[in-house]
Amino acid sequence: MRFQRPQRAVTPGQAVVFYDGAQGKDNVPQRNARNGLAGAGIGVRISQGRSLSLRADWAVVMNGANRPTGSNRLHFAVAYSF
Repeated sequence: MRFQRPQRAVTPGQAVVFYDGAQGKDNVPQRNARNGLAGAGIGVRISQGRSLSLRADWAVVMNGANRPTGSNRLHFAVAYSF
């Protein structure tokens, strides 16, 4: 006889902390040749079974070529698989 642990309908959420950075180069001479962006934030991941998942991230710009330092954004996604 084999016992299996029952699966939860909703898994406890996972919290994430992240830092992200990028560097680019623009070939158009009229604009700034080097562009950089750096930010940090927090997020959460929640899923219900294998079908439904939710992801939300909030980030703050720490150094940005086209965005003022301190500006922030919220990104979220909901996915349903069948």
